[in-house]
Amino acid sequence: MADIGMDVATIVAAWCEAVLFGVFLVLFGISVYILGPLSLRTVGRVNAPLLATSIALLLLIGGHGAVCLRRVLQAFVENEPTPGSVDFLSDTSQWTEPVTDLLYGLVTLLGDGILIYRCYIVWARRWWVVIPSIILWIGTAVTALRSVAMQFELQGGEGIFASQLNGWIESFFACTMATNGLTTALIVLRIWRSNVDVRKFGQSNLGPVMAIILESGALYSVTVFILLMLYVAQTNAQYIVLAMEIPIIGIVFSLIIVRVGLNRTMKTNSGISPHTRSLSVRGLGSKDTHEMKRITIARTTEVNSVEDDEMLDIRSMKHDPEQMV
Repeated sequence: MADIGMDVATIVAAWCEAVLFGVFLVLFGISVYILGPLSLRTVGRVNAPLLATSIALLLLIGGHGAVCLRRVLQAFVENEPTPGSVDFLSDTSQWTEPVTDLLYGLVTLLGDGILIYRCYIVWARRWWVVIPSIILWIGTAVTALRSVAMQFELQGGEGIFASQLNGWIESFFACTMATNGLTTALIVLRIWRSNVDVRKFGQSNLGPVMAIILESGALYSVTVFILLMLYVAQTNAQYIVLAMEIPIIGIVFSLIIVRVGLNRTMKTNSGISPHTRSLSVRGLGSKDTHEMKRITIARTTEVNSVEDDEMLDIRSMKHDPEQMV
């Protein structure tokens, strides 16, 4: 099957990124409200770490879109008819190509980094748990920076599929996919263990939390896997998926905040009823003619679990692992 042209892939990629960036903007606005005014009203303070991360993602993703727009204008306006859009887009030495890849790498590192930190917090700050994830994250950083640096050195029209870049870019995709998969699995494992312990005290409500993490991790992992396969096949369609993945990272990050924040708001508005047990107390002695009465004893059981605050308010974690479940 014939590959799509570089010019067609670039235009479609820009359109897809713009659409998904609009989705991210909506989720960003909601997450800012949750981390700011809503968090101030419910827990008494603004969630500064996650708010700063959201803003950083907005700047990086928006910057990537702006550089891509500049690249499209250069290719189809300033460089027509000479040297032509395809030749311009295939030249990796043009500053717009490595800069867009650098911004993509920074977005990936920021997204993976906050995921690792969440895992570290959920596991009660046991640093040894996240050592493999940190090693993979370092591998992601090294391969990303090296591939960007090499693009400035390349000459000719091989573009991103140059033989000198293949190993570094494929390693980058593999490292970020492994980082996301491993770290997500560790978070879900910890929540599942907490879920088992919470059931001892009554009905567990940690299922939605696991669903949020699994769905978000799966969305990102599937996107990276498709991107890796397209790059290995050396098809220009990888530019389209690459452009889509960048706002998807911000969407996944914001979606967790929005879903958990709305869940916490619903609980705050409705209130959580205590667990109650009804016990029948009979009079002692067969000769006792007093009427037996049913006495209802309300017992409130407080259970700390890896739930809303742990995934939304990362500063509220306890060092004691037993307090996490």
